[in-house]
Amino acid sequence: MMESLGMIPIRQQREAIDKKIADIRDLYGLRVMEGLEEESRRLKLLTIVLIALTAVLTIFTGFLETGDRSSLSLPKLKIGCYAEKHRFPYR
Repeated sequence: MMESLGMIPIRQQREAIDKKIADIRDLYGLRVMEGLEEESRRLKLLTIVLIALTAVLTIFTGFLETGDRSSLSLPKLKIGCYAEKHRFPYR
């Protein structure tokens, strides 16, 4: 189908607008991907921190369970002394 001469500028304007819209979509998509990449790095770091904290808490729990407080460089807890004085059945 033949296009009239009056429709050519309108088609060119529409194509220019379509190109601008496509460029904006690409830019938006790029920014979303960059944001996701940053969030991914942040979550990876937080996961590593949580794993490390879990390991430290596991070690401390093991020391407390075995009653080996000499391995810890923390001051002795007064709870143990209180329990020994009052002869609590658990320990």
